[in-house]
Amino acid sequence: MEVRPLRPEEGLVYRQLRLCALSDAPDAFGDTLSDALVRPQQWWIDRVRQISHNSDHEVLFAAVNQHQPCGLLYVRLEVPAAHFYGMWVAPALRRRGNGAALLNAGLWWARTKVARHAELWVSEGNTAAIKLYEGLGFRDTGGREPLRPGSAIRIRQMILNLADDRL
Repeated sequence: MEVRPLRPEEGLVYRQLRLCALSDAPDAFGDTLSDALVRPQQWWIDRVRQISHNSDHEVLFAAVNQHQPCGLLYVRLEVPAAHFYGMWVAPALRRRGNGAALLNAGLWWARTKVARHAELWVSEGNTAAIKLYEGLGFRDTGGREPLRPGSAIRIRQMILNLADDRL
């Protein structure tokens, strides 16, 4: 499996991955499948181009297995933190190191941008994701909030000090 930034012309690859993620795990993301489905194709194309051209502050990583996109991670730098969003791996490829590979790519990128820590939010009860994040050194901050306005699902904040050389 390869992890790489999405290229500016891969907006529709992003769309495909995001729709798969939202369909597979609707309780893991602040966005909803119905919201994503109404976005025109040009929105996705423009979004990836924008991220690609702003590569000093954000990156959209794709995991690719045998030339097939199968995972996604968006990282945004807001000094001193790198914020991780939209982490997802196709169900058939989970528990094989693909999630860790995506996260490690994001952590490497964050370190090159001199971020002091990495931050993410994960749905309470998503024990597989929590275990993955903890295995890479992320720790629960105690921060909690609703997944989206009006949702009964709570998300927890996790943070990793990038000065630690765990990776």
